[in-house]
Amino acid sequence: MKFACAFAAMIVAPMASFAGTVTPPAGCVAFLTVQSTDCQVEHYWSCEGESEGVKWRYSMGEDGPVYISQMDSEYRWMYSRNLIDGFENTMSKPEKDLQSMSRLRDTGEDSFDFFEVVGYPGAMPARRHVVGQDVLTGEVVEIDGQRLLETNYQISETTGSNVFEGRGQEYVLEEFNLFIGGEGHFRNNGGAWEAYNSSPLTFSRSGEDGFLSDTPQFGCGAMMSSLADVMRAG
Repeated sequence: MKFACAFAAMIVAPMASFAGTVTPPAGCVAFLTVQSTDCQVEHYWSCEGESEGVKWRYSMGEDGPVYISQMDSEYRWMYSRNLIDGFENTMSKPEKDLQSMSRLRDTGEDSFDFFEVVGYPGAMPARRHVVGQDVLTGEVVEIDGQRLLETNYQISETTGSNVFEGRGQEYVLEEFNLFIGGEGHFRNNGGAWEAYNSSPLTFSRSGEDGFLSDTPQFGCGAMMSSLADVMRAG
């Protein structure tokens, strides 16, 4: 986790960008770029010296970097940081019910129940209780030539007296063991449900057009007030 914190600290400043492209940190190799409906472009990479299957997601919006997160081989949310306000999440171990991409793919569903340590740098941390479930619908969709497994999810995150709830549909990209955003609804503290759409529109690999682009291509110019609320550390 020391690497995670050091990495996040390094990219609080704008990441090196040349001719409109993002440059991953030294020792890291990017393997996928995803352009989404909600004015986001996400880059995925892995880094030497980390356990097999560990991946990073680096998200950029219209005005620059938004979010960084680290997932392990089972897509457990190990670490994340909001690059706008500095809010951090770190997995608290042991988990009561571990997230498991393998279990989801093998049985069609996966539940999870764990705690995170959350807070702003320098402030007193808090504990967040995360409970939820992912279920394969059995549907397979194709977006930009990419085969994706459709899932339904529900989640509840409780931090003190504050409760965030989300429900909706996402995708599993089997090739890289990734969750990719979809559509759904969220609410805070029992309020009205609000809709969001983070569905992918294009996928780019090394050597393809758009790979490591630092510019979101779709949905920009609209208000993105719900973005931070629906970000999953995946």
